[in-house]
Amino acid sequence: MITIPTSNRAEKPKGAPFYVDRVPFLPGERVDVARFTLADDKVFNWPMVYILANKDTAYVGQTTSIATRMNQHGANEEKRDFDTINVIYNEEFNGSVITDYEHRLIGYMHADGRYKLTNKNEGMTDSNYFSKGAYSAMFEDLWEELRALELADHTIADIEESEVFKYSPFKGLNADQRVALDKIMAAVRNGIDKAEPIVVEGMPGTGKTVLAIYLLKMLRDDPVTRI
Repeated sequence: MITIPTSNRAEKPKGAPFYVDRVPFLPGERVDVARFTLADDKVFNWPMVYILANKDTAYVGQTTSIATRMNQHGANEEKRDFDTINVIYNEEFNGSVITDYEHRLIGYMHADGRYKLTNKNEGMTDSNYFSKGAYSAMFEDLWEELRALELADHTIADIEESEVFKYSPFKGLNADQRVALDKIMAAVRNGIDKAEPIVVEGMPGTGKTVLAIYLLKMLRDDPVTRI
């Protein structure tokens, strides 16, 4: 291993507050930046997480330009039924954090049951990054803010005790599960007309059930392999 000394040290998050900016979502129209209370430079160029919602359904995403992404969603027929954008800002966000928070929000909101999520689960991996523990602790404060805004109903503690959360199709996969998933999907796509069985072996507790539930959700959402 080669060590390269640097003059600066990475700073751990200090627990900056979250800010949720809620504005109308107007499909087919360009985003009106004036509607946001966030500064223009943050709307155009800052890593954030967002929740598109209506009365019953929601979609969770992340982006480094909320203005650009909302214009893209506004032109997407699948997003036409949403009527609000809830933009989550924190001055300590970075690319790794918003990817992690996106996955966390999808998993917890699915198990919470306040909304039916329209997200797919492809690409959800339990990845590590700098100061993940600190950002994980900060997430609990964000969740309570979302409950206050009626974007969620149950506490994290209650959700984590539920069977829906424990066996969620939105669980992030570990490295071994990801390898198994890739092999299964390759076999399915290369032999979709053969209907041959695929056997997954593993000791108890290795995540076979989580992998199976994740796979079923992924197959249902895949237009090529939809069952």
